[in-house]
Amino acid sequence: MGSSASSSASRNWFLILLLLTVTFCQVLLLWSPGGQIWFRDILDSSSRWGRCRSLNSTSAVRSAVVSYSPIATRPPLGLIDGHSDQLLMPLDRVKRAFENEAATLFVLRIMKTGSTGLDALFNTRNPGECSPHLNKDLINTSGPELGCNRLAILVLRAQLDLSCQDLRGWDDPAYVTLDCLPFTASYEYEQNFYRLPFPEQDRLRTLYRGARLVSGHFPHGVHRIGHRGLFTYVTQVRDPVARALSHVNHHILDHPGIFDGFSKEEFVLSTRFGYMKSNHQVRVLCNEASIGRYDMYAEQVYCNKHECREPGTPLEGLTEVTEMHYQCALSHLRHDFSLVFVSELVDEVLKLGPTISRLFKMKVLANPKIVPYNPTTFNNRTLRLSEAPANILNWLNQLNYWDQRLYEEAKKLHRISVQRLKALQENLS
Repeated sequence: MGSSASSSASRNWFLILLLLTVTFCQVLLLWSPGGQIWFRDILDSSSRWGRCRSLNSTSAVRSAVVSYSPIATRPPLGLIDGHSDQLLMPLDRVKRAFENEAATLFVLRIMKTGSTGLDALFNTRNPGECSPHLNKDLINTSGPELGCNRLAILVLRAQLDLSCQDLRGWDDPAYVTLDCLPFTASYEYEQNFYRLPFPEQDRLRTLYRGARLVSGHFPHGVHRIGHRGLFTYVTQVRDPVARALSHVNHHILDHPGIFDGFSKEEFVLSTRFGYMKSNHQVRVLCNEASIGRYDMYAEQVYCNKHECREPGTPLEGLTEVTEMHYQCALSHLRHDFSLVFVSELVDEVLKLGPTISRLFKMKVLANPKIVPYNPTTFNNRTLRLSEAPANILNWLNQLNYWDQRLYEEAKKLHRISVQRLKALQENLS
C-alpha cells in the first residue's frame, strides 16, 4: 500500500516537472527573436500568400501590387549588427588549405549577376585550368549524330539520361576523378543527385571529393555531395530589381515569342518566372525549403494569354521567403564564403585577379584586364531599367524585399573582401 502511494506521488512529481519544463521552453521560444519570427510567420503565411495564389491574370497582378508588403515589425539584423565575431571565412586558413591541396572552391554563379565575370576570373573555360575539360571535350564536340554525352549530363545536371548515346568518357579512367568541374547548371542539383541510382551517386561523390574547383549555376549546399577537406564558396550579388529585369530581357531575347499577347510591361507584371523574379538571391544562398524549380535547358519557352509553357516556378507555386530565409542566407555567407562581390563594383575586383588566383592556387593567373560582362542587347522588345515605369519598379521592389536587404549586406561584404585581398596582395609582394 505504502509502496503504491509512493510510486503514484513520484509519477505526479515527474508530470509536474515535465509540464514546467515544457512551459519554460515555450516561453523561451516565443520571447526569442527566432521564435517570434517563427510564430509570426505561421500566423501570417496563410493570409499573405493566399493573396498571391489568386494572381491568375495580368489585371489581378496589377491590383495586388499595392496590397503586397512584407511584414517587418523591426529592422532585420544585418551581418555587422548581429554577428561581429566572423564575417567571411579567414583567408589565411583558406590559402593554407589550398596550398596543401586539401580544399574545394565552389564558384556559385547566380544568374544575371554578371557571373560570366567570375567565370573569366577563375578561367573555368580555359583548358589550362580545367583539363580534361568536360564542356570542351565532351559537350561542345557532341554533334547531332551523337545526341548528348551521358557523362557530361550526369555532371552538368546530376541526371542520368539513358537516351544520351554519346558514351565518350563514361568508361575512361581519365574521367573517374577530375581536378576541375568547370560548369554545373541546375538549381535542383542536390534534389536530382538524391534521385540518382546509387552507382551514379557514388560516381558524382568521387568526382566532387577529388575536385579543386566546381563552378556553375547551383544553390548553396552542393558541397554536401563531396569536397576535398575544407570547402569554401565565392559568389557575386546584384541589385535585385536590375537582376530580375535582366532575366526577363534575357528570355525575351532568347525566345522571341515569349510574350505574344502581352506587352513588355504586362509580361514583367505577370507571375511567370516567379522563381527568378522573387527574392531569387536569398533562395539560392539559403536553399532551405525556399528553392523553386528552374530548368535552364527547357526546349521551348512560350507564353500567351491562354497558356504558358515555361521552365520556372510561377509566383503562386513558390514558398514565401521570410526573415528566417534571409538570416539563413546571411549565415551561409558568414560561415561558408571566403569572398563575396557586388556586380556594380566588380571593376575594383578585376585588378585583384592575380591575387585571387594565388589565394586559391589556380593553375592560370587571372588577367586583370578581362571583360567580365555578357551585356544585354537592348532593342524595342526589351525593357531598360532606366525606362521602366514606376508600377514595374514598385512591383519588383516588393517581390524582392529580402533580396534588397541581402544586397545591402553584400555591399559590406564586398568592401571587406576587397580590403582583405589588398592586404593579401601586399603580403604576397
